[in-house]
Amino acid sequence: MVSLDADRHRTVARIQEELAALLAGITIADPERFRTELDAMARELNAHLDHEEKTVVPLLAHVPWPPARASERPPEPPPRRS
Repeated sequence: MVSLDADRHRTVARIQEELAALLAGITIADPERFRTELDAMARELNAHLDHEEKTVVPLLAHVPWPPARASERPPEPPPRRS
């Protein structure tokens, strides 16, 4: 079974390939079709990035920033002796 994240990243790769192909034919493209396809790609990519933002930003919220300097960190507890 393919993970949802891997599937989403394949979607982004596909959009990149489609965009490259679209741009390769820009000199002969019908302007209206070009704009329509570009808009569709932008919507799909923005939807992907919105999902990434909803997933990643909450994780980053728990990372202390700026990180404490070594001199500001609390000392490590001594090792426990048995």
